[in-house]
Amino acid sequence: CISGSEGDSDTPDSLSTLASASQAAAVLLAGSEYTAGDVAQVQQQLAAALHGLQRKVLVVSALAVSPKRTSYHVGDAIAAGDLVVTGVYSAGMGNVPLTPRQYTLQYDFSKASAKAIVKVSLVSDPNVTATYTVNVAATNSSQDASQQANAGQSDSKDASQTQQTTTSQSRQSDDRLASTGSSVTGVFTVLVVALAISTLGGVAIGLRRRAAHR
Repeated sequence: CISGSEGDSDTPDSLSTLASASQAAAVLLAGSEYTAGDVAQVQQQLAAALHGLQRKVLVVSALAVSPKRTSYHVGDAIAAGDLVVTGVYSAGMGNVPLTPRQYTLQYDFSKASAKAIVKVSLVSDPNVTATYTVNVAATNSSQDASQQANAGQSDSKDASQTQQTTTSQSRQSDDRLASTGSSVTGVFTVLVVALAISTLGGVAIGLRRRAAHR
């Protein structure tokens, strides 16, 4: 509860008592004759009425927030001058500016957000709250980290593709070597067979000549 300081913050009953005492004093002063006892009596009434004045207890039932800053970066903090908080009294009794000690702030600026919520709560009654939204942009460091992460993923993909290409080329090379080896083996086999046939032919001719001489 926050007490008011205006003149109309006194209770109606206490103000009525003071008005009656003031009226009695006015009547006494307006008369031509009055005794010291009459004056003393009126003075006592006025003193009692003044002493009996009672302040109304003004209760803040709502908060009105006027942000002066609505753009921040990740990791920033809200300063006292970034907003104006006003307490609204119940029953239409007006309002009162609040100091930073009379309210608390709750927010999370750990990540970027276009609509980060800031909650304002009254210290004397945490159930009395108000909220507003601000924009929280990423810092250069967080952007660099994101870019580095993306670059790392790109490098990883490139390395994987390079490895796959190298493996494919190696397999193709092995296939060509195997094919070349098979071709060489085939040619070698043909040459051996031809040489064998030629040798056998030569032996046959030699045997025929010897037989003819006999």
